[in-house]
Amino acid sequence: MNTRRSFVMAVMGAPAVLRSATERGKMSYTEIEKILARGDVKGKLFREDLPTPALLLDLDAFESNVSRMVKHAKDKNRSLRPHGKTHKCPEIAKHIVRAGAAGSCTAKISEAEVFAAHGVSGLLVTTAVVGRHKIERAVRLARKSPDIMYCFDNIQNAQDLNDAAKAAGVKLNLAVDLLVGMRTGIAPGEPAARLVEATQPLSNVRFAGIQAYAGHASHVIGFEERRKR
Repeated sequence: MNTRRSFVMAVMGAPAVLRSATERGKMSYTEIEKILARGDVKGKLFREDLPTPALLLDLDAFESNVSRMVKHAKDKNRSLRPHGKTHKCPEIAKHIVRAGAAGSCTAKISEAEVFAAHGVSGLLVTTAVVGRHKIERAVRLARKSPDIMYCFDNIQNAQDLNDAAKAAGVKLNLAVDLLVGMRTGIAPGEPAARLVEATQPLSNVRFAGIQAYAGHASHVIGFEERRKR
């Protein structure tokens, strides 16, 4: 994404509201569906015509926020890997990576598959990949995106991932998920250290770091109060 124009063309932008107000609400869904399928939306749809959920992007606010956050992380000597579960848009994720982010988080393996298919690198799946089918998909995705990271919080899951990776001839990057709130994970300190140590004999997984999400603090009002929480 080199210019705003290329970004808008890639995402297909927020439709321009150029039709007469007298036409509002008169178009059938079949007509709307055909316009969306063609991608020829400019001047032909109202916002009210869009089937929800629909992503509408304020480019000025978006670019300002990305620039500010990238600078803040850089000034603090931190990498930035924003979560993609809110926008679910590969073009937005790629823009943030090009602006300086290390990659993108996704909540599920299905989101990671879509992002990877559209060229997003540096992915971290923030929920554990559990179950035979999801692990199969995780291994398959790792072939295409070898830097992808998966979270785990118990040795059985790590063993299952290792066995599937070994059978497929790939290595998986695993980040231990720490319990720091009311979500998932293993207790920090000795329990987490012992879990990581238990994975060391596994030949087809490598320890890639930690994840810790203090979701219980997300809506605490005031910076100092949030810091305390």
